[in-house]
Amino acid sequence: MLPDIAALINAASISTGITLRNSERVNFNLSRRQSNSKCSCVLEYGKTNIVTFVQHSFRRIHYNNPPSNKLILEWYNDFIENGCICDQRKGHSGRTAVSDNVVERIRDNYLRSPKKWSLRCSQELQLPKRTVCKISRKCLRFTPYKLQLVQKL
Repeated sequence: MLPDIAALINAASISTGITLRNSERVNFNLSRRQSNSKCSCVLEYGKTNIVTFVQHSFRRIHYNNPPSNKLILEWYNDFIENGCICDQRKGHSGRTAVSDNVVERIRDNYLRSPKKWSLRCSQELQLPKRTVCKISRKCLRFTPYKLQLVQKL
């Protein structure tokens, strides 16, 4: 069940500052960033349902190569499904977070023997060396090298 396209376009135009004309075209007074061009493409496609018309308007206004047919349709479908044209995955690296159990194991290992190298620690805990280095530096705030006074001068 598709939402009312006219209501979505009007809501998007109010939130982005795009003014709608009485005709079937959108006024492209935007030359800011990609999100504005993305928004203008979605609004134009919502009005006309013609991808080539959107591409011609984009080229005329932005003096750039227009996005592909597939990309415009993908933006439009995302807007219809989510009500937003922003990237929903932004800020997510795809990696799983390090568990507290792993952090505690590394902390205990370093507290038992503080002079232990990260390579040796990673071998004992069966973790990648890079993970041990990152956790010890970022989570535990251990510095890799500290100047130590070995003998009195």
